[in-house]
Amino acid sequence: MDDEQELEDDEFEDQELDEDDDEDGDEDEEAPPEQRAKSAPPSLPTGSLWDFLAEQPKTRLLNLLKDAAKLSSAVYDMLESRYHTETGQVGELVAAARDEIETLGEDIDEEDRYRGTPDVDPLKARFQALVQAGCIPELLGLAEELLDLSDSLVESFDHDGEFVMDLDDCLTIVYQALGQSKLPPAEQLQWLFTLEASDPYDITTGGETAFWKTERPREGWNGMVSALLEILNASDEDAVAGDRRCSLTNHAIEAMGAAGREQEIIPLCEREAERAGDYSRLVVRLIDAQRWTDAEKWCRKGIEAGSEQIVWNSPTLRDHLRTIYGKMGEKELVAAIRAEQFFEKPGADSFEAVCGDAESAGVRPAVEAWARHYLETGRRPQPAAGEKAATGAIGAGKSSADLPPWPLRDPQLPPPKEPVQVKAPMVRDLLEIAIREKKPDEVLKWYDHPRQSQINYFRSPDAEVAAAVGDKHPERAIAIWKRLTESALTQTGDRAYQAAADALRPLRDLLIRKDREPEWREYFSSIRLQHRRKRNLMAILDRLENKGPIVNARERK
Repeated sequence: MDDEQELEDDEFEDQELDEDDDEDGDEDEEAPPEQRAKSAPPSLPTGSLWDFLAEQPKTRLLNLLKDAAKLSSAVYDMLESRYHTETGQVGELVAAARDEIETLGEDIDEEDRYRGTPDVDPLKARFQALVQAGCIPELLGLAEELLDLSDSLVESFDHDGEFVMDLDDCLTIVYQALGQSKLPPAEQLQWLFTLEASDPYDITTGGETAFWKTERPREGWNGMVSALLEILNASDEDAVAGDRRCSLTNHAIEAMGAAGREQEIIPLCEREAERAGDYSRLVVRLIDAQRWTDAEKWCRKGIEAGSEQIVWNSPTLRDHLRTIYGKMGEKELVAAIRAEQFFEKPGADSFEAVCGDAESAGVRPAVEAWARHYLETGRRPQPAAGEKAATGAIGAGKSSADLPPWPLRDPQLPPPKEPVQVKAPMVRDLLEIAIREKKPDEVLKWYDHPRQSQINYFRSPDAEVAAAVGDKHPERAIAIWKRLTESALTQTGDRAYQAAADALRPLRDLLIRKDREPEWREYFSSIRLQHRRKRNLMAILDRLENKGPIVNARERK
């Protein structure tokens, strides 16, 4: 084995030399044939490592195993576990695994916890041996003991997330064995819940995934369906509720698909929609099945029940309803629902969306006029029952008498439980819309609005405003770019210097477009002179000046 390793190392070194020669200009191509023959790597002997070992006498193999066990504790643990397994000493194997768990527990009490994380590989080897021996109940009991320590272990040793991954890898062996075991499905689920209850840090994500991804015959999946339905149909619904119930229902659906019982999936989703309030799952299934009428019915039912689940970046029931009406060709209803969503959550994005749907329905002018009026005044075209139009807000006195009649019929949807409170005019949204529409006068109108300075922006709109108004209102844009430059240079550091350059570049381009190059040169020189001691800034300004020579900028115009 050592000889073969030396041969492999020699070959690797020769390959590195060859690569170096290639980088130096393919010198080998010019070398004489006899020299190239000398530099060729030696050929490996025929056969493989396993052929070599198969030819060794028993004594020689035993010595090799002893040497390997001395070099690697993992090899020793594997050999010892195999010895206990094949000699029927299961009790010894269980005791060895329990000793490993106890050792992990003892490490918790050590004062120097930062010396490194405990090694779970020996325990992993014991677990694998128990799986091979078919000792599933013993393995599950040991896993429960390990999970009882998991919170303390994680708090003591998981400084970078790696130890949790080690524990998950170890416990994945248990979950895989549970899924592949001959235990009845109901008993498998009972053990699954027991282990989950002992896992406060949710470290067994990989293991639980492995359990549910276990390959089972169709009869196995049928048994899993029956066991899951028995749990879901129990009279005590509170015992399995919330996220747990949703998760088990999803697993039951997957099991039904694997068992060839697809026809039962939608009825199960219908029952769970009414029992657990999860309407979205059912609606998605009905949409996939192109059952538009049923999908509309259940969508409205869920909205009426107040069961809209707002999940980040996931469609709501109202979004699904728009999809359904779109498939049914009801463009006006699509636009009507979108309008309701805009009025409840106004913004630049929802403004574009409602205008787009209104255009598809052939009613954009009226809808867009009312949407703008709402952003400016807070007044809707047809306030819902009990809702009052905004009053006392800036712009609320603007008359709607000149607006066209509202062209969309009421979609007959209940208002959200917590309607949004708006304050008109919605300056941030109006400013962003004006920037998107490239209307410089409107941009300055809302940028100069008294409320604009009171808004806490995640990112200042100054640069976007300057870019939007530069051609029509150059003085305003120049003032903004200079203010951004000088504000950045009140600080030090490469980030501040780059921010200054980001403002100087469009300022340069604008002044040159307006035939004001001398003004640019004077300002740029003043910046260099004032901050000449900042060497890093000077380097950035050099790159700014040299990247696109100013003298050529007008020629590129």
